[in-house]
Amino acid sequence: MRRDGAELNKILEKAFEDAPRRIEEFVPIDVGNGTISRTVTKEGVILITLNMSFFEDHDAESQTGDDYIYLWFCFGERVSCSVGEERKIYDIENGQACIYEGSGLIERVTYRGGKNYNLRCMKIPVSYYYAMLGKYFDSKERDRYQGAITGDIAYIDIDNRTEHIFTELKDYTQYQSGPGYLYLESKINELLSLVLASVFKADIVTASACHLEKSKVDAAVEARRIIDDEIRNVPGRNELARLVGTSTTILGKSFREVFGTSIHAYVIDQRLEKGAALLLGTDMSVKEICTEIGYSKASNFAAAFKRKYGVIPSRYRTQLQQGGSS
Repeated sequence: MRRDGAELNKILEKAFEDAPRRIEEFVPIDVGNGTISRTVTKEGVILITLNMSFFEDHDAESQTGDDYIYLWFCFGERVSCSVGEERKIYDIENGQACIYEGSGLIERVTYRGGKNYNLRCMKIPVSYYYAMLGKYFDSKERDRYQGAITGDIAYIDIDNRTEHIFTELKDYTQYQSGPGYLYLESKINELLSLVLASVFKADIVTASACHLEKSKVDAAVEARRIIDDEIRNVPGRNELARLVGTSTTILGKSFREVFGTSIHAYVIDQRLEKGAALLLGTDMSVKEICTEIGYSKASNFAAAFKRKYGVIPSRYRTQLQQGGSS
């Protein structure tokens, strides 16, 4: 059975409107559970957080503004959206993000009953986005980033660093007034830089195919996917090479050329990013986190963590919980 969810639509429309104020609403108790919230930066960037589940299927719709760039992150159930009268469909899978330019058309989403939805949306004013591109990127990079989203949708995978930043975002409320907005904008800009870097990385991988055989590029990309999916128990070098159908020597060289780092360094960095996110986003002990990210000894984790973040894990957690104070 499907319900139109008029009350839910009002909440969603309210969250996506442009008024510069903070909103936090509960999903109506007769519809489901969860919250829908919105925060606005001084630059007019709107961050929307949707954590919700429904008892039955619900249809929701909202109008995209053609003066915004939309950036969606999916951390839960996949979402399918249709746009405009032609009902062009795009999907966002769990662990995936997408970026596109608003069209001014109606977007329609069906939320399935009994599913858990965990979504983040950044609405970036077009004027701010292109001013930022003009300030920090050369003409070739600007053309690449503009082309990636003009009339189309660019997809990227969410990595541990992205999850970490979203965990930190909620800490802006610990600061008053101006410092709070400054902290919020710094994290949003950090997110945007990661997304643009990921879009650019896709082009780098494609360009690398001009110098590497396609099979070698594909093997490196598949190896990275396996590492990301199996960060707790990453296969050894020989097994990883076997899984992607190449030798350890060829895989090592291809991985470094495609991604600019060694397999070993990439594994360590991903584990530390995941560990930092767990320190901030959960109540897990340091020992439990070690196990979760693949470290057998807490001392090894602490040493590697301090090299990357400047403090040991327990101190890192304490500092962030205190709003960055020593």
